[in-house]
Amino acid sequence: MRWIVCICVTAIMILFASVPLAEMYSWTDENGVKNYSNEPPPEGVEASSSWKEVVSAPSAVEDGSGQEGAADQRETKVTRLGNGVIVPVTFGYKGRQINMKLLVDTGAEYTAVYEPATETYQLDKFIPLKALVAGGGVVDAKGLKVEYLRVGPKTQKDAKVVVIKQTGAPTDYNGLLGMSFLADYKHYIDLERKVIVWIDD
Repeated sequence: MRWIVCICVTAIMILFASVPLAEMYSWTDENGVKNYSNEPPPEGVEASSSWKEVVSAPSAVEDGSGQEGAADQRETKVTRLGNGVIVPVTFGYKGRQINMKLLVDTGAEYTAVYEPATETYQLDKFIPLKALVAGGGVVDAKGLKVEYLRVGPKTQKDAKVVVIKQTGAPTDYNGLLGMSFLADYKHYIDLERKVIVWIDD
């Protein structure tokens, strides 16, 4: 099986009515470092993606139903890294449960794991794929198919994960949580409370 993965990044903006939002930007500088900010990038640098995130979500209202665990199922705690957000993620792989931390990246089409993490967690059953790069070129790459990808209460079965090289210094996260997962579940990120809030249909 071969996948065609488009790495060209487009601006993605998710809007939620009646929820205060702040616009965020991401771009890669000349040193290959990914930057996140609520301010536009320096002059002459094009943002690879822009999106809106919650600054302050509406307060929860107690309904008196006694369902204390309901809020826990609707929210997932995250860690802030500057203006970025790191999320705890669980993969199912060859019958094992693997816990990683991924940086939310709405400009990434697929969820991606850095090569060092594949060695640390012994992920080795790679699938060859073709990646489309800026300018229309095609390069060989590799990916993984995991039994499931879980974030909080949301589980995506038979998920595809791209393996990418890690540039620069080691980070506190193992890869990127992309739109191949995020687009399947309505949500918003409350930066003030440091949670993802999942919105049921």
